[in-house]
Amino acid sequence: MNWNNGMGYIRYIILPNNNNWQHILADSYSSETFTTKIKQDKKFLDSYDACVFKLISARAHHIFYQSESFGTILMDSVSFELEKFCLNYSKQYDGEIIVLKGHPECFDLYDIEIYINGVLVRKSINVAKELYNNAPEILKPMYSSYANTEIGQPSIFEELPYLIPFLNHFGWTEEFMDQKKWQAVTTNLD
Repeated sequence: MNWNNGMGYIRYIILPNNNNWQHILADSYSSETFTTKIKQDKKFLDSYDACVFKLISARAHHIFYQSESFGTILMDSVSFELEKFCLNYSKQYDGEIIVLKGHPECFDLYDIEIYINGVLVRKSINVAKELYNNAPEILKPMYSSYANTEIGQPSIFEELPYLIPFLNHFGWTEEFMDQKKWQAVTTNLD
């Protein structure tokens, strides 16, 4: 697996355990004049790289997902705003909704958004290019204390986390990400 294969264009959303996320997604963007449709894709992509390639090259809005013991991982491109979905989802279920948004300028770095009980409690801010350029040296050490960070007290190190230590914090490894468990849906959101 190539971790740098389009990493800067990918968003992960970590959802608490629940099988109802597709229904909440459709409801979040449907109105009297517009219905959000979600279609389960029949073609199964069996690797992380294949998913990333489809996300970057496709014009439609695809979401790849894996169900795990700790919840569901959604992976899509960052071209469509899903804040409304995250707010609606977090209103209905206990636990944090964690969103990692990648940057095309620096593939290993992500902004963090955290939603709890229908409220956005933390959102990264724009960070100067100097921090991008120095990020690996600056950010790698902060993950030993990430678990003890208070939600209301974001530090400069949380504004732009280094991806692999962050995923390792949640028990993710390259082997975990490349498991042949990715399923796909396509929406009519564009």
